[in-house]
Amino acid sequence: MLGINKNKDQGTYSKTPTTVIAQGTRIKGDLSFQGNLDVSGIITGNISANDEKSQLRILPGGCIKGEVKVPFMLINGTVEGDIYAAKHLEFSSDAKVNGNIHYSLIEIEKGAQVFGNFYQNDKTPSLDEALPSKKARAVNNPVNSSETESHNTSSLDAAKTVVG
Repeated sequence: MLGINKNKDQGTYSKTPTTVIAQGTRIKGDLSFQGNLDVSGIITGNISANDEKSQLRILPGGCIKGEVKVPFMLINGTVEGDIYAAKHLEFSSDAKVNGNIHYSLIEIEKGAQVFGNFYQNDKTPSLDEALPSKKARAVNNPVNSSETESHNTSSLDAAKTVVG
């Protein structure tokens, strides 16, 4: 989990200031933060991080209704909106998400519920690259099913050739 550093690339959650949105607190409007943000309340608005080490934790009972753009994120509550996680995204077993997921590295525990599409970044981008502005947001189109079928067939043929 993000609260425990697994390696030096996952940020420094315990070493930077933490902002807490407590249970029973409701915020309407966009929120920009630096450091760590723990959400047990409800935020209706977009959330964005100001640096490449910022971490967002949505704790049990916490809910975000809006777009999220952060480098590191742990979801143990609810998100209704698209997520852009530049470096690491983790879904606990109680996570509930309704929106598209843009990530570089992802962990999903059994029981997490996600309703949306997953888009993996090809490389680990800087925060600005991974978190496009609203004015110039890239749109990812799902692959055409006929393209998928022909790609899968080619992959199977290649596998048969190599294996047997």
